[in-house]
Amino acid sequence: MLATRCFSKKKAVFSATGLKPPSELNVHLQKILGFYSEQKLWTEIDRKYSLDEISQAHAYVDTGRKRGNVILTVS
Repeated sequence: MLATRCFSKKKAVFSATGLKPPSELNVHLQKILGFYSEQKLWTEIDRKYSLDEISQAHAYVDTGRKRGNVILTVS
């Protein structure tokens, strides 16, 4: 998934299931942090909602027009 996203315009969808040994997870996290620090990996935030607006956030996601992550802020 990371190689596809970082080196081409194609997107990959994956399911984060299964448990990995902590040492293996650490290696993967270091790779992800490296991609992020080199600006080869980024997050795309579509909209932000407060926790009070959670129903509007769900309604927006359900429209299917979401292009990035929808963030809930807790204050």
